[in-house]
Amino acid sequence: SPVLFRRPKGILPLPRPERGGSIDDLRPFLNTSGDEDSWILRIAFLLALLRPKGPYPVLNLGGEQGGGKSTEAKIIKSLADPTLAPLSSPPKELRDLAITANNSHTLGFDNISYVPDWFSDALCQLATGGGFRVRELYSDAEESIFDYTRPVILTGIGRVISRPDLLDRALMIDLPEIEEDDRRDEKVFWAEFEEARPRILGALLDAVAEGLRNIDNVKLDRLPRMADFAKWIVACEPALPWEPGAFMEAYAGNREDAVSLALEADYVAVAVKKFVKDKGGFEG
Repeated sequence: SPVLFRRPKGILPLPRPERGGSIDDLRPFLNTSGDEDSWILRIAFLLALLRPKGPYPVLNLGGEQGGGKSTEAKIIKSLADPTLAPLSSPPKELRDLAITANNSHTLGFDNISYVPDWFSDALCQLATGGGFRVRELYSDAEESIFDYTRPVILTGIGRVISRPDLLDRALMIDLPEIEEDDRRDEKVFWAEFEEARPRILGALLDAVAEGLRNIDNVKLDRLPRMADFAKWIVACEPALPWEPGAFMEAYAGNREDAVSLALEADYVAVAVKKFVKDKGGFEG
């Protein structure tokens, strides 16, 4: 092959895809709890991972302790970019983030309690494209320039994203706590997933093939913030187990939730809402 492949340390092979599987084979391994919109958004994120170029959404898996957030993040990453250490702690500085992006297609950060401003800005650049400039070690004037577009998975109790620019690029999914009777032995769980993984990957690739055939013919009535991502999922939709238009409906609902979350995180907006509620309205 004329293509040069690069294999950083820790990269693992994907399974050989199998025909005849269904994307629904993934359901038993995710904590969907009957929430069809969040199921659709998870599959959309997986199909985005398999697209050769961005922009890519940021997947924020939130919720209470015991919802299986870390397990779900590992499963999603293993279907497109399996690595020895699928999740890590958030980086301490921009250089660490740039190095991680250089060595992984999909970045997974686990147990995040707070997203500082610099990290939020950097994640926006990773999602939709943008370069990092950092000073080279042991030099005064030389720079290292990193220019990547990467999908990102964040897990944390509650919703850790609050800044509007990052919320614009995010899929916000809350996982309910898994009931004790529904918990499964970890060894058995992962063995069953590894057995199903080739069929799930095959079904995802069928949808990717459909998307590649359709992408040039997709016309959206209105373009959302992540328009290229939305067009890609709509192009894949004929091969997906839901009615046409279901993704755009789920995505629009998720965007509305993100706007509400941004308002709740803004002290001025909260004060204005409380003032209007207490006064019954305002004119002036």
